[in-house]
Amino acid sequence: MRTVVSWTVNNMPAMNTLVMAVLLVGALAFGTMRREVFPECDLEIVLVTVPYPGATPEEVEEGIYQKIEEACRSVAEEELRDVTEEVRDDLLGLAAVSAANIQGAKDYEIDIEIPEATLREYGLSLRAVADIVRRENLELPGGTIRSEGGEILLRGKNKRSSGAGIAELPLVTLPDGLVLTVGDLATVRDESADVVSSNRINGRAGMVISVDRTSDENLLAMVAAVNSDVREG
Repeated sequence: MRTVVSWTVNNMPAMNTLVMAVLLVGALAFGTMRREVFPECDLEIVLVTVPYPGATPEEVEEGIYQKIEEACRSVAEEELRDVTEEVRDDLLGLAAVSAANIQGAKDYEIDIEIPEATLREYGLSLRAVADIVRRENLELPGGTIRSEGGEILLRGKNKRSSGAGIAELPLVTLPDGLVLTVGDLATVRDESADVVSSNRINGRAGMVISVDRTSDENLLAMVAAVNSDVREG
């Protein structure tokens, strides 16, 4: 250190020249520096476009979209979401984290497919089937029973949230009293809503969990807690 100080004191002209050069380079760099509100970030997105002139939407879905999706799928969308929700719940269990949201998740949906011949056989239409399912798949309040010990709330609970549950709903009552359910006449599947884009991380299907900070939370403590939880997990 003494050698550097001694050299600086004994070579002031050289030091002045070095300082001026640094200032000049800094001024030139400042003049050519890009100015942005947010830094530019290149997202690793792959856009797949397959032209199919003259094809109907059904042909495009069956002949292209479903085949591409099946080829790219490595983890079932249901399994991936379950894992993502478990991670989200773990993060919400941390004292430093109060808000965590899943991004890029497909909405759940239940598909009911009934052949046209079956609809005609039982005098049904797609609208009629939808109305019946909507009417039967309900959870309604049934009033209140008051007693000396308190109040008891009554509810009619017939809400189904899975394909297996929807399949058990009554759909048609035959003249002999036999009741046919949705599953007897239709194919019911738990599916995810179709989307035009998907998230992939290192070539595999993925989802994003956004950890958000409120105004009274410590960002550094939150980052440290999340990193620690991820390493331990």
